[in-house]
Amino acid sequence: MFKQSLAALCTSLTGLLVLASAPALAQSSSDKVNDFFGASPNAQITPPASSSSSSSSTASPSASPSSGLVPAPTGNGASPTDFTADEKRMQKKNKAMVKHIQSLIEEGDRMMKAGLAKKDDKMYKKGKIKKEIGERNQADMKASAAQAEAAKNADKADGT
Repeated sequence: MFKQSLAALCTSLTGLLVLASAPALAQSSSDKVNDFFGASPNAQITPPASSSSSSSSTASPSASPSSGLVPAPTGNGASPTDFTADEKRMQKKNKAMVKHIQSLIEEGDRMMKAGLAKKDDKMYKKGKIKKEIGERNQADMKASAAQAEAAKNADKADGT
């Protein structure tokens, strides 16, 4: 009698646990989507082609657009115009900075020439300072660009 009641109790508890967790299991497997990587609920993820596949089927290093995966960065396959939003923002910022630096240098030159023509020492000094600031900023930009290029070349040499 004790064994039968213990077995019935275990069976009923197991049934309750299964029923209680069934909605959570169903929700976690089909309805609930982990969008940490940006996958859509209906995305079909295909496994990569194995190395034993036939030579007639070619496997691309990046994922197809319909797979829902983000393409892997390739060293030689990516075109130079494929930039992220952050890279585009930085390029725009750098172009604006270069334009500003050039305008400082040009304005400094004009002020220096006008100061010499009018014999205005104050205007000449202001122009000279503006030109020096522009040239200093231009040298800094060229130095940082050279460092970035050297780091990029070092990364390519390392194979990363």
